[in-house]
Amino acid sequence: MLTALRRGVLKVLSLVTASVLTACTASTEEMGQARQVLSHYALASCLADAYPSEPGFTEDAQAAVGAYHFLGQGAHRIVQDEDTLEVLHDPYAAVREYILRQAAAEPAVMKQGGDNAFASCLQVLSSSEFETLVRDQDSYIDRPD
Repeated sequence: MLTALRRGVLKVLSLVTASVLTACTASTEEMGQARQVLSHYALASCLADAYPSEPGFTEDAQAAVGAYHFLGQGAHRIVQDEDTLEVLHDPYAAVREYILRQAAAEPAVMKQGGDNAFASCLQVLSSSEFETLVRDQDSYIDRPD
């Protein structure tokens, strides 16, 4: 049991070390681009969720979600346990969950009356809290070799 615990601790430490080294070696420009793509992913996710009854718009937004994700053009790693493949941290899920939750909790009210989903997504995207969340994902930026 103690050996398994030590292996687990060593895995976590190696993941943290790799994340720190990656963040330290990424250039300022690369980090800025990675943050921007992560923000675009969150906005596309928010808009796709906000307009499900507009098929053409939703299809475009979903295509953007895929493009900005790690498997598309995204630069942030999704960290998994090597043995169980359990997701330990997913920067994309973190920003998506945040923007959807905040857009629903604090809808943008327009002068014309009523809530505006598009403005709500932009409002969250422009918040300092969202910017902090995106910056908190810097240690997961996957540096190209």
